[in-house]
Amino acid sequence: MKAFFFLIFLNFLLVVYLQAQQSPLGKIASLNTQAESYYYSEKDSANFYYFQILEIQKEKKDLDGMLETYFNLAGVASYHADLHQTVFVLGKLDSLLFNSHQKNTISSIENRNYLKYFKGDYLYKLNQNNKSIEIFRNLIDDIENVPISERTPTMNGLMTAAYGFLGKMYMLEGQYARSKEIYERNIRELSENMEGNEESLYDHYNLLAQVLLKEKKYHEANNYLLRNFRYNLENDNQNSLVYGGFYLAESYLNLSQPDSALVFLNKIESTVQKNPVFNSLYQLRKADVLEAENKYDEALSLLEGTLTSFTNLNDQTFTREHEIYLKIGDLNRQIGKKESALENYKLSLKTLKTSGAEAINALAIYKRIAEIYNEQKSADGYQKSIETAWRGANLIDSLRPSFTGSEDKFQLIENAFPLFESGLEAYYQLTVLAPSDSLASNMFHLMEKSKSVVSLESLMATNATRFGQIPEQLIEQEELLKGQILILEKAVQRNTDSSSESTQELFQRKEEYQQLIARVEKEYPKYHQLKYNTQTTSIDVLQKVLDLDQAFISYFYGERAIYGISISKNQAQLAKIELDQTLEKSIEEFRKMVADPKSDIDALKKVATGLYASLLAPVLPKRSKKLIIAPDGPLNYIPFSALIDPEKPDSFLVLSKAVSHINSATLFMQLLKRNVNNGKLLAFAPSFQGQTIEPGITRNSLSPLPHNKDEVMALSQLFDGSIFVQNEASLQNFLDQAESYEILHLATHAVYNNDQPDFSYLAFSPNTDSFLLYVKDLYNLQINANLVTLSACETALGDLKKGEGLIGLTRGFFYSGAKSITSSLWNVNDASTTKMMGDYYQYLARGENKAVALQMAQKDFLNLNRENALAHPYYWSGFILHGNPVKIASGGAWWFLVLPIIILLAVAVFTFGKKKGQTGLA
Repeated sequence: MKAFFFLIFLNFLLVVYLQAQQSPLGKIASLNTQAESYYYSEKDSANFYYFQILEIQKEKKDLDGMLETYFNLAGVASYHADLHQTVFVLGKLDSLLFNSHQKNTISSIENRNYLKYFKGDYLYKLNQNNKSIEIFRNLIDDIENVPISERTPTMNGLMTAAYGFLGKMYMLEGQYARSKEIYERNIRELSENMEGNEESLYDHYNLLAQVLLKEKKYHEANNYLLRNFRYNLENDNQNSLVYGGFYLAESYLNLSQPDSALVFLNKIESTVQKNPVFNSLYQLRKADVLEAENKYDEALSLLEGTLTSFTNLNDQTFTREHEIYLKIGDLNRQIGKKESALENYKLSLKTLKTSGAEAINALAIYKRIAEIYNEQKSADGYQKSIETAWRGANLIDSLRPSFTGSEDKFQLIENAFPLFESGLEAYYQLTVLAPSDSLASNMFHLMEKSKSVVSLESLMATNATRFGQIPEQLIEQEELLKGQILILEKAVQRNTDSSSESTQELFQRKEEYQQLIARVEKEYPKYHQLKYNTQTTSIDVLQKVLDLDQAFISYFYGERAIYGISISKNQAQLAKIELDQTLEKSIEEFRKMVADPKSDIDALKKVATGLYASLLAPVLPKRSKKLIIAPDGPLNYIPFSALIDPEKPDSFLVLSKAVSHINSATLFMQLLKRNVNNGKLLAFAPSFQGQTIEPGITRNSLSPLPHNKDEVMALSQLFDGSIFVQNEASLQNFLDQAESYEILHLATHAVYNNDQPDFSYLAFSPNTDSFLLYVKDLYNLQINANLVTLSACETALGDLKKGEGLIGLTRGFFYSGAKSITSSLWNVNDASTTKMMGDYYQYLARGENKAVALQMAQKDFLNLNRENALAHPYYWSGFILHGNPVKIASGGAWWFLVLPIIILLAVAVFTFGKKKGQTGLA
């Protein structure tokens, strides 16, 4: 429904342009008329007539006419989402425009920007939003270079259409402020030039209202929805009127005003009755109103009658059967009829096509079913809940490569994780009834699935297109096939004939897709691992690599509880931690207090002690000295090393345990397999003078770092390698050198962009135009480092995505090839960082485990400052280790550490020899 107004608006400009370009004479005019009659209804017939026109134009060598016809074909392909024809036509248009002698005439500017319009539309259909945005931005810039007095209505229309696309894509990416700015811009332009643009203006009111609805600003949204509704009512735009009524009803229901919602449903009732395809959605909205009025029986009666009334319809795709069954299930559940609810949920699944984006709806149904089974509080119910959770997990695995666009991914996460929580609850309750190793193993398996349900590439697909050096052409072929498969699946769902042309073509495209994936797995294994591998690590495999004094602790942060599981060499231990407001408040308080050097340390210790008892004690193996923690949700933001054991008052965990962090056991095992480099250090310490920069939509000032040069110079005494300071610490030097070193140390600024995570960055020497290393750039680097240290501010922070941990700089470095990353959770103190980093690297040079080395450096700092303000955890606990904690390879300046021992041995030998000579012993 939301795409409806957008589709009308985008095709409005296209139709106007094509009508203006048509030849008025002879056979071509007649063929054009015939093609037009099939333009929106029968793609093949429209193409048939346009290709006849092309033959005539080729004979006459009519270049302008051929351009016109190819644009018509592009329009047909766009409207019918025929991606293969689009590729063919765009190639022809590229060639014709390249060979055109008119380069900067008004006509040529229009033509080349119409081509950009179709290219941007094509990329949008492939969900390659970043590339599509780039094309539309280029279109806008090109037309803006034309003086306003010379711009034609077509040029202005193209700009409006381009901005419309940008607004839509920004909305889908969750960038609501940018989307609103664009729609407001178009509304101003259309308002100032009303002639011929009135319908487009009111469509834009709807587009702006969609963003406001996303932001839950219902009153503001209604202002625009009401304007649009009145316009469509006055002009008898029946389809638009119906959808506008649905939107208004939805908005008023969200405002708890069912009476107002019913007013607008009543206003569109007569229009709905003329077109039965709207009836099911109408009845669903009416049921929502009855539900809001607590009239459950009336709502159920209405929906059950709706299902019966559709039995005679030829096209069942418009009945929304699965939505009606789902709503009936929800209503039954609310009135306590759980068996009826289960029955209707299963009917909803049966009538739902679980392919492509439809899988998101299936997960929402699975979630409800699993919750009801858990509510039975029986072994049988728990077992059925687990089976349902695994159906959802397996469905996600099968469809994982096909998910496209941020909206799909975020909806997937929203529906999947409550389902996983139900499965984990069922496993936990079964272990209470009858503990077993197999239950613990399966629970851990499901927890691992929850942590990798959406790969990092899926969340940030457009940034990793060259990861593993995979060719751009292969990526485009992959996206083209995915897009075509999705379109064909929808066509097959509308056609019940299994021998239809769409069914046969779908089979062929899926075969091509599988062959492509097989090729990718063989030739580009890194990209395949990132995007397609759904395997997770088991408890048995993990236990084989753990030391006797090491424990892996994994958390799942749910809506009602936190589930924890600890794995040591010989056992697994489960825990369920009830999640209430008190615990949530404590986690948030601790996060704020530990990052603030002025917070009261006694109050902080009290909260730290409580969190230890709640979060760590239930799963902590007693003999473990090294902990690998896989946090989830808000737990990503707290340093576990600053928690306090109630049995050891005033004793932070760092004094007894070495702690490292990782997103999942699966990632941990992958990092253990990485190749080791050469033991050498590459360090950067750029200088800053308060430069102000504006990456993305944020503004930051790069203040001086007075101690960073001393920091890296000290490290050069411990490890062989290369040091770049001040102006030499450039981004280009980093890109040229990074691949060849075991240790990368970056003592610089790091800035996280919460609105646009792609634009989080590390800053290098600002003496060139290009000095920022963005997260999106990391996916295209090849780094072989065993350790990357980001000695900077807030480098561990990132966008908190359920299941993926913190999508920030640390994750970017993992996927570029790093084995471990040391980074900070808050704005670290420059002076204390220099001291701690020096100690950290001394312990690394001695061959200590990385987590142990960091622990020892933090312990030294804490013990040295125990009697002063620097004992506050702010100064020492902010740095955390992510990834593989295994020691780095030898190759440091070992002589620096062993020289004193050699001297002592030499003195001892000399002394012993002298005594031996004096005594005459042989």
